[in-house]
Amino acid sequence: MRSQVGFVDGAPSANRAGVLEQSTTDALSQAGLGARMQAEGLLHHGFELEFDGQRRRIAPTELTGHSITGYAQHEVVKDLVVAGLAAVDAPKFKRSNVSLHDFPH
Repeated sequence: MRSQVGFVDGAPSANRAGVLEQSTTDALSQAGLGARMQAEGLLHHGFELEFDGQRRRIAPTELTGHSITGYAQHEVVKDLVVAGLAAVDAPKFKRSNVSLHDFPH
């Protein structure tokens, strides 16, 4: 089952690829924002790059002891927006008639 998160008008919505390092996945999880990432992200222990027709395997797990997670940037943004909207100071998008007052020159 895939979670569907709607977007508020004006919130970023472009699709972007994403690879999250272990420290990022740990931080999101510790902040209570990792459930969807853990359910839908793709855990990787390595990847391949090709140069001049030759493939080279890069294995972060072997090099650092940590894995990486494939989880699109826009999905991280959705999780952050949902958390922000649930907070007391919810983010506001597409506001008009906004001006500064009592700002020293």
